[in-house]
Amino acid sequence: SIDTVKLKIENKRSKALSLKANVIGEVAEGHIVGDVITEQNIVRVSGPESVVNRVESAVVSVDMSTLSEFTNDITTSVPVIFYDADGNVVTGNTLEKRPENVMITIEILSTKEVPITFDTAMAPADGYGLNGVILGTPQTVTLAGRRSVLNAVEEIKVPAEALDVTNATADTALMVNVANYLPEGTAFADKT
Repeated sequence: SIDTVKLKIENKRSKALSLKANVIGEVAEGHIVGDVITEQNIVRVSGPESVVNRVESAVVSVDMSTLSEFTNDITTSVPVIFYDADGNVVTGNTLEKRPENVMITIEILSTKEVPITFDTAMAPADGYGLNGVILGTPQTVTLAGRRSVLNAVEEIKVPAEALDVTNATADTALMVNVANYLPEGTAFADKT
């Protein structure tokens, strides 16, 4: 029999953490992940002070490789995981989290590669003419958006006013921000 028991008693601590969403893996070909929205943006953790003090972040993760057949938005419930400053999972049956699971909605967007074209209705300096050849780099871009929007997009047309060559007397290089001419409801598929 045991006459005595040693107890270690700690203060209980609670803290609130901003919830981060992590999407890993690949989606169906011809699609990308758009916006990721969580139902909650704050998670509360409570428990022994020494354990709660180790918790640095709260994350919900979705592995898209298990959902790769989906080509529409996905809403699912995922567990909240706590991590320490080194990226290690903090667990323990003494930790309480509110909520334990969070609904997450992942927007799935279609992609389409389209050419960039240029309006050549511009005039260089007096006495000079255009040969009508404009070389752009890149020549195509991949757009992301809803399939219904992308179906109507055939090209990205850069207007003449973006190609100011009014004083040009030789070949001219210009920088044009193509993002200014994207059709409404689209964005670049590659966000880098």
